[in-house]
Amino acid sequence: MTTIETSIMVNVPARTAHDQWTQFEEFPKFMCGVTEVTKLDDMRSHWKFQVIGKLKEWGAEVIQQAPNELIVWRSRTDAINKGSWTYQRLH
Repeated sequence: MTTIETSIMVNVPARTAHDQWTQFEEFPKFMCGVTEVTKLDDMRSHWKFQVIGKLKEWGAEVIQQAPNELIVWRSRTDAINKGSWTYQRLH
């Protein structure tokens, strides 16, 4: 399994970053390969991703969330993946 780790710095309050990263339906506008995200409820979503000319789909669920601090998610179906986002104040 491939592990991808990255970080970005944005000059916004943690609340603003958290609010943006929980709007999964907006991901196709800025995330390469993501073609569609459908929010099913507050914890579950359905993703479509184009990779090497093939469409992949999976269900995902948020398994842990601490507003303005952390989001942890995992796939529920098909393409196996998981990840997390953390927000840290820059000094």
